Amino acid sequence: MKIVNALNDHVNLPGVELILILPVVTNYEPPPSYDVSLHNAIDLSMFAYGHPDFDKWIPIYHTLDTGILEEESISTDHGPLFKYSIECFVPRDFAYRQKQFYELAHLEHYILVKDQNGLMRLLGYTEEFSFSRGAQFRWKQSTGSGSKDRNGYKISLKFESDIKALPVTNFDSIPIETGWLV
Repeated sequence: MKIVNALNDHVNLPGVELILILPVVTNYEPPPSYDVSLHNAIDLSMFAYGHPDFDKWIPIYHTLDTGILEEESISTDHGPLFKYSIECFVPRDFAYRQKQFYELAHLEHYILVKDQNGLMRLLGYTEEFSFSRGAQFRWKQSTGSGSKDRNGYKISLKFESDIKALPVTNFDSIPIETGWLV
């Protein structure tokens, strides 16, 4: 049986190309709220940067072909719940990484994820106060046990929301931190 693909001129590559995080801090001005029924994308040029210590997106430089974004939709009594998980591998163990990861683990984060097909999504924001205000950052360090093992950090970011992650526009308008070496 032949399956017809209406989008046969579109590429469908697996994996995550780019991960950017922005810590959510106490007294931080959240980004503008969006009515999902009225908008199909979030305009990043409208994003509010209200905290002087974290006014730029921090890139997570990860090993090619290790980034993955997973989304799970669950039906609840209050409507759909969306669970997100982002994982990647950051190579090598440098002394500064322990300090940076420790700082990031004690904050919640907004996340911009760009997949290998060029689609970028914003995660980590919800209008419901029963949910956390941002994604949780976790890491696990390993030296590996042989030549085929990886030496470095497995990074994971997890988030639950009643709002589905929407694509973003005006990506070129965002400030990116170059001083962090994550």
